[in-house]
Amino acid sequence: DKYMTWDEMAEKDPPVNREEVMMRMNRVQQFSAIWRMLTRQELVRIANSFPIVQIQKGDCLMKIPQKASFAAVLLTGQLDVIREENTIRQLNPGDVFGELTLFEEGYRAADLIATQ
Repeated sequence: DKYMTWDEMAEKDPPVNREEVMMRMNRVQQFSAIWRMLTRQELVRIANSFPIVQIQKGDCLMKIPQKASFAAVLLTGQLDVIREENTIRQLNPGDVFGELTLFEEGYRAADLIATQ
């Protein structure tokens, strides 16, 4: 299964650990008004609740018109944001995506494809 909790990932000697997630989330917090509003304690709680999802190059993480159900921070690799068959942006480690779903229900506005 591609979806693993922190504890399951720890059992498999993960390439990413909680400290790395916190380091990246701290970086994200510096550049994102949404995350900047959070206290350190809230940020730690969020980081500890995120599952780690491993995907392979070519995997589709989100697809139009899926119902939006999660937000995420890209830890490693790269994702292409695609609309109408055009890449409109590339997401890199530390980038946050899907964060609007934290505030309101909605549907995905783009496809996300793993490119690295």
